[in-house]
Amino acid sequence: MVGVVVTGHGGFAAGMAANVKMLAGSDAELKAVDFADGMDVEVFEKQLAEDPSLSLGDMASVYPLGRIATADEVGKVVTFLLSDDASFITGTALPVDGGLTSC
Repeated sequence: MVGVVVTGHGGFAAGMAANVKMLAGSDAELKAVDFADGMDVEVFEKQLAEDPSLSLGDMASVYPLGRIATADEVGKVVTFLLSDDASFITGTALPVDGGLTSC
């Protein structure tokens, strides 16, 4: 099985989500999952530019879990999606965002 993991933000993400659905139905050997990581570095940089007194803790407070994901946590999700344990997951979006999109 070939794995495809896509991530993005905004309009790009919407277009990629459509591609994921199309790809998932096109080939039994292809796994297509839109992996949405919930981290928008540009937004963080803009917030910091506007208010340099902000800390990562301030920015983490917008997440329902109250913290920002570690690279290790995000990597484990990608590893799972590409593993045989996730062999029946395809054609969907999986937000890995500390509950941000659930609000």
